[in-house]
Amino acid sequence: METSCILNTYNHYVDGLSLFKGDREIMNGEPGKRISERALSVWRIYGMIGLAVSFIVFAAIIVLIIVFDGPKWIIPMLIIILIGEGYFFIFFIPALRWRRWRYEVREQEIEIQKVLR
Repeated sequence: METSCILNTYNHYVDGLSLFKGDREIMNGEPGKRISERALSVWRIYGMIGLAVSFIVFAAIIVLIIVFDGPKWIIPMLIIILIGEGYFFIFFIPALRWRRWRYEVREQEIEIQKVLR
């Protein structure tokens, strides 16, 4: 009795993955549909929000450096880091995500392939 229960669970699990149903998508390994280009706008807005938080933190650090007469060479470094972060999270990462995200809706499952959260 116990063995048949385990076997039935295993068969259900395998059928749930549809490995034995001959799905071409699973055999090819990659879903075929791309996410909408409108996702780029959402990811860019998300990057802008993160950049705004970084800007506030960096501005506070710069004010503290000026007030307490800290090393001035840190200020241009913070500005360069902020510009790099802006490009990276507003332009580069959203474009890379859009090129790599794929999905496929099947009879018993939804498959999502994503790169870079």
